Amino acid sequence: MKHAKTSFWLGTNNQQAILQEFDGQHAYLQLLETNIRSPLSLSIAITRPDLHALYLLTADEPISLFPAILPDPGILSVGEACFLYLPKGDFSVYLGSGQSQLFIFAFRATLFRKESDHPYAFIRPLVHAYRTQATAAEATSPYRIDKRSEDLITRLCSSLHSRRLGNDQYILGKVIELIQFAHEAISAARGTQQHEKRLAKEAYTLLRHYVNEEGQQVRITRLAKELGLSGRYIHQLLRTYYGQSGQKLKEQLLLEKSKALLSDGYTVKECAYSCGYSSMEAFHHFFKKHMQETPSNYRARRLRKCN
Repeated sequence: MKHAKTSFWLGTNNQQAILQEFDGQHAYLQLLETNIRSPLSLSIAITRPDLHALYLLTADEPISLFPAILPDPGILSVGEACFLYLPKGDFSVYLGSGQSQLFIFAFRATLFRKESDHPYAFIRPLVHAYRTQATAAEATSPYRIDKRSEDLITRLCSSLHSRRLGNDQYILGKVIELIQFAHEAISAARGTQQHEKRLAKEAYTLLRHYVNEEGQQVRITRLAKELGLSGRYIHQLLRTYYGQSGQKLKEQLLLEKSKALLSDGYTVKECAYSCGYSSMEAFHHFFKKHMQETPSNYRARRLRKCN
């Protein structure tokens, strides 16, 4: 980073950290580069509430913050960025071993007037926290750093000059661009997420329908064919949005169906046939595995309760 204040930390076995800082009128820029063999904790003293952006440009391991601020799982991985509201207080950044490059800029939330923050929904909770002087830190979910942002950060760090006329306006313009890029990246990710969520719901609805119609004979490949997707992707969607594999969900739906039929008075044989089993032994094994009792015992117990 040109014309920046530079601090060095040298440890044993050639471990080192270099912090470059540039204090502009509209933003405070920092570039931290490390090469360490064991994790390192860096203390940050926030003297006044403000907004911050963290870009983990390169790293061998993810970083984390203390107190815990980032959404679960609480880490920032390589190639990710996030925005923070930090109140006055002491915080720590935990850096993993290996090499890393972390770009940070702090900027004034007054950059957003009340009528100008509406297009940037991702940052609005942070701006609100600043306006209300909240005592708890806030953070956006991490998002992927795009190539435009990487290139802009490189240009920004190489073009700084403390005595150049218009330098502060240049920095402000680049910070606004980074915020705009973040808005576009997060909006695109949310659009992708909504699309995937819709596909997962369609897959689950189809699975429920075919389990009701065909029982255990239905295969995930049939869902994939109808939705025009791969079976592997269907499993991934179901696991992401329903917490279980397609096979586990099928068994869960099949169990719900068999319990409902037995509770309605169907015989065990009728229930097994309706659930797609040609073997009573296979149905008996399936039901007992999940319910820890035989289907005949379950049926008798439910019918007694109803009577």
